[in-house]
Amino acid sequence: WIFPKFLCNLAGCLFFINTYCSVAFLGVITYNRFQAVTRPIKTAQANTRKRGISLSLVIWVAIVGAASYFFILDSTNTVPNSAGSGNITRCFEHYEKGSVPVLIIHIFIVFSFFLVFLIILFCNL
Repeated sequence: WIFPKFLCNLAGCLFFINTYCSVAFLGVITYNRFQAVTRPIKTAQANTRKRGISLSLVIWVAIVGAASYFFILDSTNTVPNSAGSGNITRCFEHYEKGSVPVLIIHIFIVFSFFLVFLIILFCNL
């Protein structure tokens, strides 16, 4: 990583915001389409612009709040060069075995995937 450290943090933060917002909005769109097909009249009456904006704001605030951890986290890692000359600085490649933050991140990733996967699966049956 040749750029300043804060750019590594910013890139990681934006990566997670992009990933999880995409997944969350796909899940919400899937559920909305499911409701529109199974209960068309009730869904047409319940869907309002204000409700959509507030749900979008909740998703954005929750995910940006969760991803802000990556902006604060020290995401660079300096390792020896495999060629033997100097060091290499890496961005977001710093995993220590048995690290609690890494475990929490992986549990969150797996849980988020299965939550949205089950919503999409259920709504398409």
